[in-house]
Amino acid sequence: MSALDFINGASAEYVEELYRRFLQDPTAVDSQWALFFSGFQLAHGNGAGPAATALPAAAPVIGVFDLIHSYRELGHLVAHLDPLGHNADYHPLLDVAEFGFTEADLDRVVECGSFKGCPTATLRDLLDKLRATYCGTLGVEYMDAADKDQRTWLQERMEPTLNQPELSREDRLYVLTKLVEAEDFERFLQTKYPTVKRFSLEGGESLIPFLATLVEDAAGLGAEEIVVGMSHRGRLNVLANIVRKPYEMIFSEFEGTFLPKDV
Repeated sequence: MSALDFINGASAEYVEELYRRFLQDPTAVDSQWALFFSGFQLAHGNGAGPAATALPAAAPVIGVFDLIHSYRELGHLVAHLDPLGHNADYHPLLDVAEFGFTEADLDRVVECGSFKGCPTATLRDLLDKLRATYCGTLGVEYMDAADKDQRTWLQERMEPTLNQPELSREDRLYVLTKLVEAEDFERFLQTKYPTVKRFSLEGGESLIPFLATLVEDAAGLGAEEIVVGMSHRGRLNVLANIVRKPYEMIFSEFEGTFLPKDV
């Protein structure tokens, strides 16, 4: 049995509460938890050199837990979403000092805890993985979801791949085709009806392959009806490329020549 098996069934919230009690009175928790929180279980061999030095009690396990939680919650605030490069690269609440770490701790091995991207890593590597997952060109904000199973489901799919899933050639071609359809539709409307209000999707074309995949997967899982609620922006593109409303019907409505047929 592993020395850490006693925490296998514990939730993060339970561990955090125990730690807060430990800070107030180390004798208020079980001796195994007291040893764990003191940092004595952090020493690990990496298979390529001598065993890593354990972090001192001043940089406890709960600091890693809080670090991971904060990147899940706030990482999107420093994600690289601006194509012009005007992105924030720093957030004070993500500074390692906020979690009890210093520059000297960056090369020490820590337990990655609930992070699905690795079991153990140096603190520096863990930070790199967290930034790649939550602060890349894809912003993720999901920690306000009330259902813990939903949050875990997302983490299990984002964190092992660092939010960069491998797509097959067919998947890539499918996404490209949907993007081209969305772009061509907007370009035609801009050329043909430049003065008509049309709530363009330009800049948000990725919505089309996303919705198309969502609809196809839902149908494959047995869904019989989907209700879509959305803003005006991009609605025509969704009607044309997702709902498959005929182009001639959309264009005739632009020109005021649409005459509904009696059924």
